[in-house]
Amino acid sequence: GEATEAMGFAYRWLDRGIRARYNARDAQTTALLEKRVDLGLDEARRRVWEEVTYPASKAIPIIERWGVAVDKQALQNLTVYFDGILVALEKKIQAQGLENPRSSKQVAELLTGAGLVPKRKTAKGAMSTDSLTLEAIKDKHPVIPLILESRRIGKLQSTYARGLLPHIRQDGRIHTQYLLSGTETGRASSRNPNCSNIPRDKDEEGRAEGKLIRDCFVASPG
Repeated sequence: GEATEAMGFAYRWLDRGIRARYNARDAQTTALLEKRVDLGLDEARRRVWEEVTYPASKAIPIIERWGVAVDKQALQNLTVYFDGILVALEKKIQAQGLENPRSSKQVAELLTGAGLVPKRKTAKGAMSTDSLTLEAIKDKHPVIPLILESRRIGKLQSTYARGLLPHIRQDGRIHTQYLLSGTETGRASSRNPNCSNIPRDKDEEGRAEGKLIRDCFVASPG
């Protein structure tokens, strides 16, 4: 995502003539490719293209220009809320003898000292301390559920709360990019940022942080 945005930024600073030649070559290549693909389409695939894919491809740029309105203040408040939870969790974790819960080495040392040696290993042969490993032994030590919760909240913070703020443009909207062929199942996806994967109101365990994130997306005139 960051690489794509950097390329877009650099592209805007290219000489106008260079951009024109690039766009012309891109359009010509696409036109030639369309002819080759068109020759290989049977009746069923042609119908899907003409009645579904092509109309959708025309609608996508319009939807991207519209964007979706976001309550920036609510999103900023959410980052403060998550920060508070993370600070409280870190204090509880440190009270259990783990100074830095983000250090895989320290987590591994704590587990080893408590006689907990997970069977899973990393690609380099070290003890795995990923969430899947810790979930399997979360009842074996009081610090493990705290680490898992800290990681969960941290992910929500970095991806959806603080992570979405830089994508809000001056019009107060997020203009994500939609991909018609972004999934193997045929469902559209989005990127920069990914707005097709916002958490549900409540997760499997009934935790409701997803609703706090969803409530930051608001309706607007039009």
